[in-house]
Amino acid sequence: MVMKRMVLLAAVAALAACATTSGGDATEHRSGFSGGRIVSIAPHGSICSLGASCAGLGATWDSTRPDRAQLVIMLMEGRYRSITGLDLNVDGRITRVEPSSLPTSLERIPGSAAVQSIRHFPVALATVRELGVAKRVWLRVHTLDGYIETAIIDGPQDSKAYHAIGRFLAQVDAGPAR
Repeated sequence: MVMKRMVLLAAVAALAACATTSGGDATEHRSGFSGGRIVSIAPHGSICSLGASCAGLGATWDSTRPDRAQLVIMLMEGRYRSITGLDLNVDGRITRVEPSSLPTSLERIPGSAAVQSIRHFPVALATVRELGVAKRVWLRVHTLDGYIETAIIDGPQDSKAYHAIGRFLAQVDAGPAR
C-alpha cells in the first residue's frame, strides 16, 4: 500500500511538473568561430498525461543565419529511442520536418536511471514564431518503433514548452542580428 501511494505521488508530481508554465530562461552567447549571436532554450515539457511518454521542446538560433532555427526534441524515458522524424500540427496545418544529419544523442539524467534521447530539426524561424502564437500545437515524434504524440498547447491547456518558446523568441528579438 505504501509503495502504491509513493508511485501515485511520483506520477502526480511528474504530471504537475510537465503541466506548469514555469521553466528555464533562454541563454545567449557569442560564437567564437563566427561572431554570431547564439540563442538557445533547453527542451521543456509538453502536456504530459499519466502513462504517456513525455516529450520536450526547445530551440536554437544563430544570428549568422537569421531566418533559420532548430527545434530540439527530447524524449524522456528509461531507455534510448532513436528519433527519426517530426510532424508538427499547428492550428490544424500538418507539416513534416526532417531531422538534422546528426543522429539522436543520448544523455543520462544525473542521479536517475532515466535517459534523454535528443534530436535537432532545422526549420524556418517563422515556423518557431507560429508555435509561439498558435492556439493548438501537437507534435508527432517518430521513432524506430513507432511514434509519440504530445501537445504543446491545446486550447486553454498549455505547457512549459509553449512558454519556453515565447521566452526563446523574446531573447532572439532582444538584440540585433549580426
